[in-house]
Amino acid sequence: MKTIQEFLIAATVLLLPFQDSGLQHLPIGILGASPSFIPLSLLIGVHFLEWLFNNRRLSINRSLIFIVGYVLIISTIYLVISGTESHGRNLLAKTFNLSVLTFLLLYPAFFINYKNIPRLGLYIKIAFVITLVGIVFNDLLMLDFVRSQGIIHASATDNIRPRGFTGEASYLSIMLMSLGMLSAHFSKEKTERIVFVALTILATAYSTSKGGLVTILAVAAFVVFFKSDIRRWLRLALIVAVIIAASYAVDLLLLRFTGDIQSGISTATRSGLMITTVLIVAHNPLGVGFAGFLPAIDKYVPQAIKYMDSIFDLPFDFTEIIAYLGANTDRTISTKTFLFDNLAFFGLPFLIIYIVFHYRLITRLIASPHTWLLAGALFCMIAISTYIPALGMYSISFVYGVALNELRG
Repeated sequence: MKTIQEFLIAATVLLLPFQDSGLQHLPIGILGASPSFIPLSLLIGVHFLEWLFNNRRLSINRSLIFIVGYVLIISTIYLVISGTESHGRNLLAKTFNLSVLTFLLLYPAFFINYKNIPRLGLYIKIAFVITLVGIVFNDLLMLDFVRSQGIIHASATDNIRPRGFTGEASYLSIMLMSLGMLSAHFSKEKTERIVFVALTILATAYSTSKGGLVTILAVAAFVVFFKSDIRRWLRLALIVAVIIAASYAVDLLLLRFTGDIQSGISTATRSGLMITTVLIVAHNPLGVGFAGFLPAIDKYVPQAIKYMDSIFDLPFDFTEIIAYLGANTDRTISTKTFLFDNLAFFGLPFLIIYIVFHYRLITRLIASPHTWLLAGALFCMIAISTYIPALGMYSISFVYGVALNELRG
Protein backbone atom coordinates (compact mmCIF):
# COMPACT_ATOMS: atom_id res chain seq x y z
CA MET A 1 0.00 0.00 0.00
CA LYS A 2 2.86 2.39 0.80
CA THR A 3 4.36 1.74 -2.64
CA ILE A 4 1.07 2.64 -4.32
CA GLN A 5 0.75 5.80 -2.22
CA GLU A 6 4.29 6.92 -3.05
CA PHE A 7 3.69 6.25 -6.75
CA LEU A 8 0.54 8.40 -6.70
CA ILE A 9 2.29 11.21 -4.83
CA ALA A 10 5.19 11.03 -7.29
CA ALA A 11 2.75 11.22 -10.22
CA THR A 12 0.94 14.17 -8.60
CA VAL A 13 4.19 16.08 -8.10
CA LEU A 14 5.68 15.32 -11.54
CA LEU A 15 2.51 16.53 -13.27
CA LEU A 16 2.42 19.82 -11.32
CA PRO A 17 4.24 21.92 -13.98
CA PHE A 18 1.53 21.19 -16.57
CA GLN A 19 -0.90 23.87 -15.46
CA ASP A 20 -2.76 24.41 -18.76
CA SER A 21 -3.43 20.89 -20.05
CA GLY A 22 -5.89 19.92 -22.76
CA LEU A 23 -7.94 18.09 -20.12
CA GLN A 24 -9.83 21.35 -19.74
CA HIS A 25 -11.67 20.54 -22.98
CA LEU A 26 -12.95 17.25 -21.54
CA PRO A 27 -15.84 16.81 -19.07
CA ILE A 28 -13.31 16.15 -16.26
CA GLY A 29 -11.83 19.57 -17.03
CA ILE A 30 -14.12 21.03 -14.36
CA LEU A 31 -11.64 19.58 -11.84
CA GLY A 32 -8.85 21.87 -12.99
CA ALA A 33 -6.23 22.60 -15.62
CA SER A 34 -3.54 20.41 -14.06
CA PRO A 35 -3.60 16.62 -14.66
CA SER A 36 -2.28 16.27 -11.09
CA PHE A 37 -5.87 16.02 -9.88
CA ILE A 38 -6.09 12.49 -11.34
CA PRO A 39 -3.38 10.79 -9.22
CA LEU A 40 -4.31 13.04 -6.27
CA SER A 41 -7.92 11.84 -6.42
CA LEU A 42 -6.72 8.23 -6.60
CA LEU A 43 -4.48 8.87 -3.59
CA ILE A 44 -7.43 10.14 -1.58
CA GLY A 45 -9.33 7.00 -2.56
CA VAL A 46 -6.42 4.80 -1.43
CA HIS A 47 -6.24 6.63 1.91
CA PHE A 48 -9.96 6.09 2.40
CA LEU A 49 -9.70 2.37 1.60
CA GLU A 50 -6.73 2.03 3.93
CA TRP A 51 -8.73 3.59 6.74
CA LEU A 52 -11.73 1.39 5.89
CA PHE A 53 -9.83 -1.89 5.85
CA ASN A 54 -7.87 -1.10 8.98
CA ASN A 55 -11.17 -0.63 10.84
CA ARG A 56 -9.99 2.62 12.31
CA ARG A 57 -12.33 4.50 14.58
CA LEU A 58 -13.78 7.61 13.03
CA SER A 59 -12.12 10.58 14.69
CA ILE A 60 -12.92 13.98 13.22
CA ASN A 61 -11.55 17.27 14.48
CA ARG A 62 -14.24 19.51 15.95
CA SER A 63 -12.88 22.50 14.06
CA LEU A 64 -13.27 20.57 10.81
CA ILE A 65 -16.88 19.72 11.69
CA PHE A 66 -17.58 23.42 12.40
CA ILE A 67 -15.98 24.55 9.12
CA VAL A 68 -17.80 21.97 6.98
CA GLY A 69 -21.08 22.74 8.74
CA TYR A 70 -20.61 26.48 8.23
CA VAL A 71 -19.87 25.99 4.51
CA LEU A 72 -22.97 23.82 4.05
CA ILE A 73 -25.27 26.19 5.97
CA ILE A 74 -24.13 29.39 4.20
CA SER A 75 -24.20 27.76 0.76
CA THR A 76 -27.66 26.29 1.40
CA ILE A 77 -29.08 29.60 2.62
CA TYR A 78 -27.90 31.49 -0.46
CA LEU A 79 -28.93 28.64 -2.74
CA VAL A 80 -32.47 29.16 -1.44
CA ILE A 81 -32.19 32.96 -1.71
CA SER A 82 -30.54 33.10 -5.15
CA GLY A 83 -32.37 30.27 -6.86
CA THR A 84 -30.78 27.32 -8.61
CA GLU A 85 -29.41 29.00 -11.73
CA SER A 86 -27.25 32.02 -12.61
CA HIS A 87 -25.09 32.89 -15.61
CA GLY A 88 -26.32 29.77 -17.38
CA ARG A 89 -24.97 27.54 -14.60
CA ASN A 90 -26.78 25.31 -12.14
CA LEU A 91 -25.73 26.71 -8.77
CA LEU A 92 -26.07 23.37 -7.01
CA ALA A 93 -23.62 21.86 -9.51
CA LYS A 94 -21.32 24.85 -9.09
CA THR A 95 -21.40 24.45 -5.31
CA PHE A 96 -20.47 20.78 -5.63
CA ASN A 97 -17.70 21.56 -8.14
CA LEU A 98 -16.12 24.27 -5.96
CA SER A 99 -16.39 22.06 -2.88
CA VAL A 100 -14.48 19.25 -4.64
CA LEU A 101 -11.81 21.64 -5.98
CA THR A 102 -11.32 23.18 -2.55
CA PHE A 103 -11.04 19.76 -0.92
CA LEU A 104 -8.45 18.67 -3.51
CA LEU A 105 -6.46 21.85 -2.84
CA LEU A 106 -6.51 21.41 0.94
CA TYR A 107 -5.81 17.66 1.03
CA PRO A 108 -2.05 17.77 0.25
CA ALA A 109 -1.65 20.63 2.72
CA PHE A 110 -3.38 19.11 5.75
CA PHE A 111 -3.97 15.39 5.30
CA ILE A 112 -0.74 13.79 3.99
CA ASN A 113 2.17 12.67 6.17
CA TYR A 114 5.21 13.47 4.02
CA LYS A 115 7.55 11.84 6.52
CA ASN A 116 6.51 8.54 4.93
CA ILE A 117 7.66 9.69 1.47
CA PRO A 118 11.50 9.58 1.64
CA ARG A 119 11.97 10.46 -2.05
CA LEU A 120 9.59 13.44 -2.04
CA GLY A 121 12.51 15.86 -2.37
CA LEU A 122 13.69 14.07 -5.52
CA TYR A 123 10.23 14.26 -7.10
CA ILE A 124 10.01 17.98 -6.27
CA LYS A 125 13.40 18.66 -7.85
CA ILE A 126 12.46 16.79 -11.04
CA ALA A 127 9.20 18.77 -11.23
CA PHE A 128 11.18 22.00 -10.90
CA VAL A 129 13.46 20.94 -13.75
CA ILE A 130 10.38 20.12 -15.86
CA THR A 131 9.11 23.64 -15.16
CA LEU A 132 12.41 25.09 -16.45
CA VAL A 133 12.22 22.81 -19.51
CA GLY A 134 8.77 24.27 -20.17
CA ILE A 135 10.26 27.75 -20.30
CA VAL A 136 12.98 26.58 -22.69
CA PHE A 137 10.59 24.74 -25.04
CA ASN A 138 7.65 27.15 -24.93
CA ASP A 139 9.32 30.56 -24.58
CA LEU A 140 12.95 30.35 -25.69
CA LEU A 141 12.80 27.80 -28.51
CA MET A 142 9.09 28.52 -29.17
CA LEU A 143 8.41 24.97 -30.33
CA ASP A 144 5.08 24.75 -32.14
CA PHE A 145 4.07 21.39 -30.68
CA VAL A 146 4.35 22.94 -27.20
CA ARG A 147 2.91 26.41 -27.84
CA SER A 148 -0.04 25.38 -30.00
CA GLN A 149 -3.41 24.21 -28.74
CA GLY A 150 -3.30 20.55 -27.82
CA ILE A 151 -2.34 18.26 -24.97
CA ILE A 152 0.11 20.59 -23.18
CA HIS A 153 -1.80 23.83 -23.64
CA ALA A 154 -5.58 24.09 -23.70
CA SER A 155 -5.31 27.14 -25.94
CA ALA A 156 -2.69 28.84 -28.05
CA THR A 157 -1.62 32.36 -27.14
CA ASP A 158 -0.06 35.35 -28.88
CA ASN A 159 1.07 36.78 -25.55
CA ILE A 160 4.85 37.27 -25.64
CA ARG A 161 5.18 36.91 -21.86
CA PRO A 162 6.73 33.59 -20.76
CA ARG A 163 4.37 30.93 -19.45
CA GLY A 164 6.23 27.61 -19.78
CA PHE A 165 3.78 24.72 -19.42
CA THR A 166 1.35 26.93 -17.41
CA GLY A 167 -1.45 29.18 -18.59
CA GLU A 168 0.18 32.58 -18.02
CA ALA A 169 3.17 34.37 -16.49
CA SER A 170 1.61 34.78 -13.03
CA TYR A 171 0.93 31.04 -12.79
CA LEU A 172 4.49 30.35 -13.93
CA SER A 173 5.85 32.54 -11.14
CA ILE A 174 4.01 30.64 -8.40
CA MET A 175 5.07 27.31 -9.91
CA LEU A 176 8.73 28.39 -9.98
CA MET A 177 8.78 29.81 -6.46
CA SER A 178 6.89 26.96 -4.80
CA LEU A 179 8.86 24.16 -6.46
CA GLY A 180 12.14 26.11 -6.34
CA MET A 181 11.97 26.85 -2.61
CA LEU A 182 10.92 23.27 -1.87
CA SER A 183 13.87 22.03 -3.93
CA ALA A 184 16.23 24.26 -1.95
CA HIS A 185 14.69 23.02 1.30
CA PHE A 186 15.27 19.38 0.35
CA SER A 187 18.88 20.02 -0.78
CA LYS A 188 21.50 18.94 1.73
CA GLU A 189 24.50 20.56 0.01
CA LYS A 190 24.96 24.34 0.20
CA THR A 191 26.04 24.55 -3.45
CA GLU A 192 22.92 22.71 -4.56
CA ARG A 193 20.70 25.04 -2.53
CA ILE A 194 22.39 28.09 -4.04
CA VAL A 195 21.82 26.72 -7.55
CA PHE A 196 18.12 26.09 -6.94
CA VAL A 197 17.59 29.51 -5.35
CA ALA A 198 19.49 31.30 -8.12
CA LEU A 199 17.58 29.46 -10.87
CA THR A 200 14.28 30.20 -9.12
CA ILE A 201 14.95 33.93 -8.84
CA LEU A 202 16.28 34.26 -12.39
CA ALA A 203 13.43 32.28 -13.93
CA THR A 204 10.81 34.20 -11.92
CA ALA A 205 12.36 37.49 -13.05
CA TYR A 206 12.32 36.19 -16.64
CA SER A 207 8.60 35.47 -16.34
CA THR A 208 8.01 39.26 -16.00
CA SER A 209 4.98 38.58 -13.81
CA LYS A 210 4.15 41.83 -12.01
CA GLY A 211 2.84 40.01 -8.97
CA GLY A 212 5.75 37.57 -8.98
CA LEU A 213 8.40 40.31 -9.12
CA VAL A 214 6.82 42.39 -6.36
CA THR A 215 6.29 39.33 -4.16
CA ILE A 216 9.81 37.96 -4.53
CA LEU A 217 11.24 41.33 -3.48
CA ALA A 218 8.89 41.46 -0.49
CA VAL A 219 9.87 37.93 0.55
CA ALA A 220 13.60 38.65 0.28
CA ALA A 221 13.24 41.82 2.35
CA PHE A 222 11.17 39.97 4.97
CA VAL A 223 13.73 37.17 5.32
CA VAL A 224 16.57 39.69 5.67
CA PHE A 225 14.89 41.64 8.47
CA PHE A 226 13.02 38.93 10.38
CA LYS A 227 15.12 35.76 10.07
CA SER A 228 17.83 36.53 12.61
CA ASP A 229 19.59 33.17 12.41
CA ILE A 230 20.49 33.19 8.71
CA ARG A 231 24.19 33.26 7.95
CA ARG A 232 25.95 36.56 7.45
CA TRP A 233 26.95 35.82 3.85
CA LEU A 234 23.35 34.94 2.97
CA ARG A 235 21.99 38.08 4.62
CA LEU A 236 24.53 40.22 2.74
CA ALA A 237 23.77 38.44 -0.53
CA LEU A 238 20.03 38.97 -0.07
CA ILE A 239 20.48 42.67 0.76
CA VAL A 240 22.62 43.21 -2.34
CA ALA A 241 20.18 41.21 -4.48
CA VAL A 242 17.17 43.17 -3.18
CA ILE A 243 18.87 46.52 -3.84
CA ILE A 244 19.97 45.57 -7.35
CA ALA A 245 16.66 43.93 -8.23
CA ALA A 246 14.63 46.81 -6.80
CA SER A 247 16.60 49.37 -8.81
CA TYR A 248 15.69 47.58 -12.03
CA ALA A 249 12.25 46.35 -10.99
CA VAL A 250 10.75 49.69 -9.94
CA ASP A 251 10.97 51.22 -13.40
CA LEU A 252 9.87 47.98 -15.06
CA LEU A 253 6.88 47.53 -12.77
CA LEU A 254 5.80 51.15 -13.05
CA LEU A 255 5.99 50.82 -16.84
CA ARG A 256 4.02 47.56 -16.74
CA PHE A 257 1.31 48.89 -14.40
CA THR A 258 0.99 52.15 -16.33
CA GLY A 259 0.81 50.31 -19.62
CA ASP A 260 -1.79 47.90 -18.28
CA ILE A 261 -3.99 50.71 -16.96
CA GLN A 262 -3.78 52.58 -20.26
CA SER A 263 -4.13 49.70 -22.72
CA GLY A 264 -4.81 46.54 -20.71
CA ILE A 265 -7.56 45.09 -18.55
CA SER A 266 -5.76 43.08 -15.85
CA THR A 267 -5.34 45.87 -13.27
CA ALA A 268 -8.87 47.18 -13.80
CA THR A 269 -10.39 43.70 -13.53
CA ARG A 270 -8.48 42.63 -10.42
CA SER A 271 -8.98 45.97 -8.63
CA GLY A 272 -12.65 46.08 -9.54
CA LEU A 273 -13.26 42.55 -8.29
CA MET A 274 -11.43 43.20 -5.01
CA ILE A 275 -13.64 46.22 -4.37
CA THR A 276 -16.65 44.13 -5.38
CA THR A 277 -15.67 41.59 -2.71
CA VAL A 278 -15.42 44.32 -0.07
CA LEU A 279 -18.93 45.45 -0.99
CA ILE A 280 -20.23 41.87 -0.86
CA VAL A 281 -18.80 41.36 2.65
CA ALA A 282 -19.97 44.79 3.82
CA HIS A 283 -23.55 43.74 3.01
CA ASN A 284 -23.08 40.03 3.83
CA PRO A 285 -20.57 39.72 6.72
CA LEU A 286 -20.94 35.92 6.81
CA GLY A 287 -20.38 35.61 3.07
CA VAL A 288 -22.69 34.44 0.31
CA GLY A 289 -21.51 30.83 0.00
CA PHE A 290 -20.53 29.14 -3.22
CA ALA A 291 -24.08 29.47 -4.54
CA GLY A 292 -24.54 33.20 -3.91
CA PHE A 293 -21.33 34.42 -5.56
CA LEU A 294 -22.54 34.80 -9.17
CA PRO A 295 -25.74 36.68 -8.24
CA ALA A 296 -23.64 38.91 -5.95
CA ILE A 297 -21.30 39.71 -8.85
CA ASP A 298 -24.24 40.99 -10.90
CA LYS A 299 -25.40 43.11 -7.97
CA TYR A 300 -22.16 44.67 -6.75
CA VAL A 301 -19.86 44.97 -9.81
CA PRO A 302 -21.67 48.10 -11.13
CA GLN A 303 -21.26 49.71 -7.69
CA ALA A 304 -17.55 48.86 -7.65
CA ILE A 305 -17.00 50.39 -11.11
CA LYS A 306 -18.88 53.54 -10.09
CA TYR A 307 -16.76 53.79 -6.93
CA MET A 308 -13.45 53.39 -8.82
CA ASP A 309 -14.44 56.00 -11.41
CA SER A 310 -15.30 58.47 -8.67
CA ILE A 311 -12.10 57.96 -6.66
CA PHE A 312 -9.37 57.33 -9.25
CA ASP A 313 -8.71 59.69 -12.14
CA LEU A 314 -7.34 56.86 -14.29
CA PRO A 315 -8.45 55.44 -17.66
CA PHE A 316 -9.38 51.97 -16.37
CA ASP A 317 -10.63 49.52 -19.00
CA PHE A 318 -13.54 47.64 -17.41
CA THR A 319 -14.31 45.59 -20.54
CA GLU A 320 -13.68 42.21 -18.90
CA ILE A 321 -15.44 42.88 -15.62
CA ILE A 322 -18.49 44.39 -17.38
CA ALA A 323 -18.67 41.24 -19.53
CA TYR A 324 -19.23 39.25 -16.33
CA LEU A 325 -22.65 40.82 -15.85
CA GLY A 326 -25.32 38.43 -17.03
CA ALA A 327 -22.85 36.32 -18.99
CA ASN A 328 -24.01 32.86 -20.07
CA THR A 329 -20.93 31.24 -18.59
CA ASP A 330 -19.18 31.45 -15.24
CA ARG A 331 -15.97 29.72 -16.37
CA THR A 332 -13.70 32.73 -15.78
CA ILE A 333 -15.75 34.63 -13.22
CA SER A 334 -13.80 34.97 -9.99
CA THR A 335 -11.91 37.63 -8.07
CA LYS A 336 -8.64 36.11 -9.42
CA THR A 337 -7.33 35.56 -5.86
CA PHE A 338 -7.91 32.77 -3.35
CA LEU A 339 -8.29 35.18 -0.43
CA PHE A 340 -10.92 37.40 -2.03
CA ASP A 341 -12.83 34.48 -3.58
CA ASN A 342 -13.23 32.83 -0.19
CA LEU A 343 -13.81 36.13 1.59
CA ALA A 344 -16.83 36.59 -0.68
CA PHE A 345 -17.88 32.97 -0.13
CA PHE A 346 -17.51 32.80 3.66
CA GLY A 347 -17.11 36.36 4.92
CA LEU A 348 -15.38 37.57 8.06
CA PRO A 349 -15.15 34.15 9.81
CA PHE A 350 -12.97 32.92 6.94
CA LEU A 351 -10.83 36.07 7.11
CA ILE A 352 -10.18 35.55 10.82
CA ILE A 353 -9.18 31.90 10.33
CA TYR A 354 -7.00 32.84 7.34
CA ILE A 355 -5.11 35.53 9.26
CA VAL A 356 -4.65 33.45 12.44
CA PHE A 357 -3.45 30.40 10.48
CA HIS A 358 -0.86 32.34 8.49
CA TYR A 359 0.32 34.31 11.51
CA ARG A 360 0.99 31.10 13.44
CA LEU A 361 2.60 29.40 10.42
CA ILE A 362 4.94 32.27 9.55
CA THR A 363 5.99 32.98 13.16
CA ARG A 364 6.81 29.31 13.71
CA LEU A 365 8.78 29.16 10.45
CA ILE A 366 10.74 32.28 11.49
CA ALA A 367 11.74 30.48 14.68
CA SER A 368 12.66 27.31 12.78
CA PRO A 369 15.84 26.61 10.75
CA HIS A 370 13.80 26.22 7.55
CA THR A 371 14.68 29.46 5.75
CA TRP A 372 13.65 28.33 2.28
CA LEU A 373 10.36 26.90 3.50
CA LEU A 374 9.70 30.29 5.09
CA ALA A 375 10.43 31.99 1.76
CA GLY A 376 8.17 29.56 -0.11
CA ALA A 377 5.31 29.88 2.37
CA LEU A 378 5.57 33.67 2.39
CA PHE A 379 5.51 33.80 -1.40
CA CYS A 380 2.47 31.50 -1.56
CA MET A 381 0.66 33.47 1.17
CA ILE A 382 1.17 36.81 -0.61
CA ALA A 383 0.39 35.32 -4.02
CA ILE A 384 -2.92 33.70 -3.04
CA SER A 385 -3.85 36.89 -1.19
CA THR A 386 -3.22 39.22 -4.14
CA TYR A 387 -3.03 37.65 -7.59
CA ILE A 388 -3.38 33.83 -7.63
CA PRO A 389 -6.73 31.94 -7.43
CA ALA A 390 -4.96 28.78 -6.11
CA LEU A 391 -7.66 26.22 -7.00
CA GLY A 392 -6.00 23.49 -9.06
CA MET A 393 -2.49 24.77 -8.25
CA TYR A 394 -1.30 21.95 -6.05
CA SER A 395 2.32 23.11 -5.84
CA ILE A 396 0.99 25.66 -3.32
CA SER A 397 -0.60 22.82 -1.33
CA PHE A 398 2.72 20.98 -1.17
CA VAL A 399 4.51 24.05 0.21
CA TYR A 400 2.00 24.31 3.05
CA GLY A 401 1.94 20.55 3.57
CA VAL A 402 5.73 20.17 3.81
CA ALA A 403 5.96 23.23 6.09
CA LEU A 404 3.32 21.87 8.47
CA ASN A 405 4.98 18.44 8.48
CA GLU A 406 8.37 19.95 9.32
CA LEU A 407 6.92 22.04 12.13
CA ARG A 408 5.21 19.00 13.65
CA GLY A 409 8.64 17.37 13.89
